[in-house]
Amino acid sequence: MVLSFEDTPLFDWLKKNRFFLFALVLLVIGIQGFQYFAPALKLKKQTESWMLFDAITADFTTDFDGNLSAGLAQAKDYPIIYPPIVFTATRVALIEDNANALTTLKPVLEDLVANAGHWRTLSEAGEMNSIAGELLARVKDYQATGGVQLENPEPTGTKVKISVTSSSGKTYDVIAGLYEDLAPAACAAFLAAVENEQLNGLELTAFASSLAFKDFNPDAEEGLPLERQFGLFHLAGSLSTSMMPGEPSKQVADSVVIYLQDSTNVDGGSSVFGSLTEGLEPLQAALAVPQADVTYSITSASVL
Repeated sequence: MVLSFEDTPLFDWLKKNRFFLFALVLLVIGIQGFQYFAPALKLKKQTESWMLFDAITADFTTDFDGNLSAGLAQAKDYPIIYPPIVFTATRVALIEDNANALTTLKPVLEDLVANAGHWRTLSEAGEMNSIAGELLARVKDYQATGGVQLENPEPTGTKVKISVTSSSGKTYDVIAGLYEDLAPAACAAFLAAVENEQLNGLELTAFASSLAFKDFNPDAEEGLPLERQFGLFHLAGSLSTSMMPGEPSKQVADSVVIYLQDSTNVDGGSSVFGSLTEGLEPLQAALAVPQADVTYSITSASVL
């Protein structure tokens, strides 16, 4: 006698456990689907978040006071971008000396100090400090003193003498001190160019607000890291790198800008690595009134 499949013990077991087996199949399908779709959904969510970050920060540039509260409320549901939005808004408020905005931002920063401790930065001493905590301290200092005074520290690193000559025959000698402890990569690249005499004879791009020179090292590396310290600002007399186009975390290895006027709108985008300690005022006076027929170049640069 031949038994059919319906008469076997296996069929009987399958019949009794059909609901369990159906649930198991659904679970397996669910796990496979999650593993397939979850990364794409996560990437989509991250992309949407950073697009919103760009939109909110763009609104800050058009009407900061009018868009601050709305921007914070809109970003709060996006934990990826909310802290950076708060940090950006605080920086703008400090630069613009905006007491009302800082009053709004202070409790927000206090909340981030308590609940977003993973947003940290490396201090000069090699310790990890809370970004929100550092900014909150700045806000408290501002409120205690009634204003904010931006001032770069006195450079304690190597000093470099640069002689700038105009096509009209005038020479301007400046001395720059470097922040080698705060921006070691940028300082090393700049000092190498000075010691290899790669700056001598280099033509400068001159504006009333800055002097820039670039392409002085044909063997320059692919790029430098962005080295930014909150206490270093793009103030008059500061030496800075330039952002590499399309690479916000990198700096051009052979490009230097000497700022003749305060330009704190670019803080955070490029590395301040030095400051003029002598000779700033004559350059400022010479370039205060642009002269299209006058050019400038570096006649010599040397380590003191």
